[in-house]
Amino acid sequence: MVGVIRSRVVITAFVIGLFLGVVVVAQASQYVLPSDAEGIRISETIFKDLEFNGKSPVFDMTGMESDEQSFRIDSSLWDQSLISISEATNAAYSFLSSIFDEVVIQNLTVGHHHIAGPRPTWVLLIEGPHIITQVHVNAITGEVIGWNLSSLKIDVPNPFYENESYISAEIAEQSAFDFLEENNYSIPENAQYFGSLNFSSDPRNYYIIFRHYEGVIPVGSYPIDPNINPDYSYEGIILRVNKITGVVTQFGYRWTKVSQIPTTGIISEWDSNTITQNHFESENVTILTAKIVLIDIDALESSDGSPQIRLSWVNYIDHHGKLKVVFVDAYTGEVLQELRTNGPPPFSASSNPQLPSGVIPIVSGLAVGFVFAIISNHYIRKRYSS
Repeated sequence: MVGVIRSRVVITAFVIGLFLGVVVVAQASQYVLPSDAEGIRISETIFKDLEFNGKSPVFDMTGMESDEQSFRIDSSLWDQSLISISEATNAAYSFLSSIFDEVVIQNLTVGHHHIAGPRPTWVLLIEGPHIITQVHVNAITGEVIGWNLSSLKIDVPNPFYENESYISAEIAEQSAFDFLEENNYSIPENAQYFGSLNFSSDPRNYYIIFRHYEGVIPVGSYPIDPNINPDYSYEGIILRVNKITGVVTQFGYRWTKVSQIPTTGIISEWDSNTITQNHFESENVTILTAKIVLIDIDALESSDGSPQIRLSWVNYIDHHGKLKVVFVDAYTGEVLQELRTNGPPPFSASSNPQLPSGVIPIVSGLAVGFVFAIISNHYIRKRYSS
């Protein structure tokens, strides 16, 4: 009789332990957000005085989020009133006049203009006898959010050092600070400073980069090749500083203001990897890395025709020697988009391969079940043997 009771108790304890182990570990296997975002807080840099002063020409998309299970932003920016080409031209001329002497920007003409982009933006190619430049203007607020100097024929800046040696990263930072301050731009408090960076794709310039983070989640795309510099079209604030003259020659301020992103219910990286592998069925693919990001999904349209924005796992894959990118909804696990490239992956796979998401909860549940069974058996033996 004691043996029967003991067997029943042990089996019951094993089942309870198995159930608790699976539930607890399955819950724990959901994605755990890192404690800190990458980069440096603005308050800890020389740019701290710009955090609250000046203009912040953001695209405000708060209130456009869907109430569905995913964090989805359905844009209505293109349905709003947009400024005219004459207003955009005036904004561009005013911006250029704050940078260059009057003699440089005399007799300017707009050689080409169009309105484009996932956020409504006027793109103007402006030419004069002494300068060729491109200016991007927020078509809702009328503020300059992008600028690139293509050619300058007079008043060309002298080298910072007489021997034309490269300036330091600190001097480049100061030049970027002066540019932002003189043009009355502020830096949002949720920006993260990535530093004054060098890229092999453009060795003659520093890139001062501020990335947009919502909490610890990055917003917007970024070059996947660490050797390729981002330009002024990427989300964030990016300034290009010439290493010889110390002068800013390119500027981008792309910032999408969104509501707080829910951080619970995000699927794990294991699940994202498994979904991505299943997407290719039996084909041999290697997942190189996966990152979670709030990003435009070009394959999904908003009501105004622009891309939807989704919180997604972005999986970079080696597929027969070619790089592919698969976007997986961070909450539902739906495959949203697959992008194909003709080039090889710019980096190798992680040295820590990810296990299928079901393995850990099952194995852990079995382990906990056995522990419960052993403890129960021990107490029953002790009780009936005394």
